[in-house]
Amino acid sequence: MQVEKIHDVRTHLAEAGHMSSNNGKGPKRIGVLNFKATRLLAFIVISTAVLVCAAICVAAVWEYVATDFAWRALASLGIISAATAVFVSLNEGFGPLIRE
Repeated sequence: MQVEKIHDVRTHLAEAGHMSSNNGKGPKRIGVLNFKATRLLAFIVISTAVLVCAAICVAAVWEYVATDFAWRALASLGIISAATAVFVSLNEGFGPLIRE
């Protein structure tokens, strides 16, 4: 019963043009640069920034550094994360379309 409802919803969405009717085998974008490498680089950069920010925040909680450093670390983490996410999305957004 539930499977039939899901199938009906998918059929309706495919007819309305909201979903590809060929099970996701439609056109796919690849990056200007190697998209796997840019995603790996983004993961490494953001993970490193999170770890450094966490270490600075813990040090600020235990008063080894001033609390001002914690706020600066959090602001830097936000800037680095946003810039990395924008870079990856632009790389994949301006990449060519390929058809499978």
